[in-house]
Amino acid sequence: MTTPESTNKTFIKKTHVSDEFCGDAPTNLVVEVTPELVARIKELSDAVKAVNAYSVTEFEYSPEYKVMNYDNNGDEDNPTLDDLLGFKGTTDVNELVVTASEFHWRCALKGTSIAITSDPISLDGIGL
Repeated sequence: MTTPESTNKTFIKKTHVSDEFCGDAPTNLVVEVTPELVARIKELSDAVKAVNAYSVTEFEYSPEYKVMNYDNNGDEDNPTLDDLLGFKGTTDVNELVVTASEFHWRCALKGTSIAITSDPISLDGIGL
């Protein structure tokens, strides 16, 4: 059995927006996964498996939402922190969604019904 990672790990994931015409939405999510967050994700994943559910969701506000700096000529599919700028908008109802094999975040653009979802991260990616 593998053990959870004991150090922080930073992930940069693409985001997807439910309204293709929304111009003021983040393009990426940056999250630092701490050992405490890994332990919580493991608990939630174990709960999913125990009750044979598809996913478990809880409020979790650790990610930072960013926008791609297209003037920087960075790789859109694999950006670095230098390729990203701060997101000037705000999000609401930030949720961590955990399944039996992966996790991701979703939220709403504040004051709208526009949903923002990040690409998933495999549990293997955090040592589970």
